Amino acid sequence: MLIRAAVVSDAEEIAAVHAAAIRDVGGQVYEPSQIQAWVSGKTLQGYLRAIAERQVFVALRGVRVVGFSEMDPKTGEVFAVYVRPDCLRQSVGGG
Repeated sequence: MLIRAAVVSDAEEIAAVHAAAIRDVGGQVYEPSQIQAWVSGKTLQGYLRAIAERQVFVALRGVRVVGFSEMDPKTGEVFAVYVRPDCLRQSVGGG
C-alpha cells in the first residue's frame, strides 16, 4: 500500500470511498434518513476544495484509492479517516 498526498484527479475516487464508508459503516449506527442527508451534502467541489486548502492523503492499492484522510495544516488535527468497506481491518486506516 502507498500513502501519498491527494491530487485533483483523486477527487472522484475520494468521493466514492467516502460515500461507501458512510453508507456501509455509518449505516450500522445512523438512520437511513441521516445517511442520505450526510451523503447528499457531499459535492465534488467540496473534495477539490479540501485538496487545495488542507492536507488530504490517499491510501492506494495499486492505482485504486482505498482510503483517505484529511488534516488541518494549521492545527495538525486529523478530522477525517475513511476506508472502503471492503478494505476494513486491513491496516488501511491505521489499525
